[in-house]
Amino acid sequence: MTTDFGSDAEAFALAIDSKGRIVAAGWSGRQDFYDFTLARYNANGSLDTNFGNNGKVITDFSGYNDLAYALTVDSGGKIVLAGTASQNDFAVARYNANGSLDINFGTNGKVTTDFGGYYDEALAIAIDSSGKIVVAGTASGIDFALARYVAEIDTTPPTPNPMTWETVPYQTGISSISMVATTATDSTPPISYYLTLWVAPLED
Repeated sequence: MTTDFGSDAEAFALAIDSKGRIVAAGWSGRQDFYDFTLARYNANGSLDTNFGNNGKVITDFSGYNDLAYALTVDSGGKIVLAGTASQNDFAVARYNANGSLDINFGTNGKVTTDFGGYYDEALAIAIDSSGKIVVAGTASGIDFALARYVAEIDTTPPTPNPMTWETVPYQTGISSISMVATTATDSTPPISYYLTLWVAPLED
């Protein structure tokens, strides 16, 4: 079985998702102008036409030698690729199950990381128990390099708790009181909301 991307192409990584579909990643393009390339196949080997453009996705980072070397599928079915952008920086891209870039990750689904030199390449990828993305490879072609990425920013509002007084209300003047009350918290990281109430004097 072969898949034509209309140019040179090589696959370097493979995964099976929770539905038994085959996901393959690598690069495609012409000399020195390669892009991240992804394809998904049904269990019978046919391209999954519900994914990307008739089963195929191409992603450009920099216009020059963007090569995907590693692939994983997270517990939510999102596909994460790691490799290099311009053969200079770590490059990571995350896709929704339909093949579109996940805009909740990085900048429109893509992240690059510079270790301060040339030939920074991500060659392996894993997802830890907290959902963070861990990528390993080489920096400048001579050193081990490791980076960990937050899967996404948690925008869930803190869970309200019964109000507790951080500071018991007390009088601060003839016509005012002050108090600090914890109204909600979030365990990762802890967040507290505080309230200061000023009471206007009563008119005769």
